Amino acid sequence: MEIRIKNMVCDRCITVVQNIFNKNNIKVTNLDLGVAFLTEEPSDDVLELLKNDLKAEGFEVLNSKSEILIGQVKAEAIKYVNDLTFNKPTFSIFLSKNLGQDYKVMSQLFAENEGHSIVKYLTSLKIEKVKELIEYDEYSIAQISDMLGYSSPAYLTKQFKEVTGQNPSAYKNQLTPRVSLDKL
Repeated sequence: MEIRIKNMVCDRCITVVQNIFNKNNIKVTNLDLGVAFLTEEPSDDVLELLKNDLKAEGFEVLNSKSEILIGQVKAEAIKYVNDLTFNKPTFSIFLSKNLGQDYKVMSQLFAENEGHSIVKYLTSLKIEKVKELIEYDEYSIAQISDMLGYSSPAYLTKQFKEVTGQNPSAYKNQLTPRVSLDKL
């Protein structure tokens, strides 16, 4: 059985969710961002307890096909942004390949349900990643631009300023709080 879970955005989330499954004596064969594969289907009572425990930690079980697909899109977007390898495919190709769906269909469904486009969501994730990398102070803006697939450091700076209201160097000097990925 497969359960889709909203707001799983990092390895720590996986650990928290694994602990919740353990607490409820639910055996999991595989746990990844946004999805848990169970060895057997839990009873309705156990499933309700699981949902409540997940909700208490800020997670949510996804039920409808559209909720599941949107959850998958978000999980894949987070994986894409966290992959800092060079020359990766465009996000639309990456997403279509990994989810086996037409990008245009996913994009339309995402916009209808989330109130903004996949591109805007991806941009928000990228900007939060830029903030994180700036805080580490290990890379130049040019290096960060390359790692995140921007066409140029100038475009990264422009987009950063549009989203945050300040350029990366001003952010570095101020270090305003970052936004949690599950809040994007």
